[in-house]
Amino acid sequence: MKDVRFYLEYPNAKAKRVPGTKSGHNGTVIAVFTDVRSLMLNGCYEAVGAVHFEPNSPVCGTQVSPAYLQDKCKRVGEDRARAIHPRLFTYLSKEN
Repeated sequence: MKDVRFYLEYPNAKAKRVPGTKSGHNGTVIAVFTDVRSLMLNGCYEAVGAVHFEPNSPVCGTQVSPAYLQDKCKRVGEDRARAIHPRLFTYLSKEN
């Protein structure tokens, strides 16, 4: 997808730091819009993220800070994001 980056969410910074983990994440992905207009005045990015901290949670529009992405998320490719959080892509396809 153009102008979107995907970040796998972890419950805490410690879980994120475990090298090579394929589990230990929340089972949710944040889609961050990377076009110039998406950085808000408050320093957050426009995004779509999970409503609950459970695998494949329903999603809604939100804002996310760069600090949250750095502390509790890992960037992943679109294919992996689709496999982990299909509901996110259902939502994104409706928005276009």
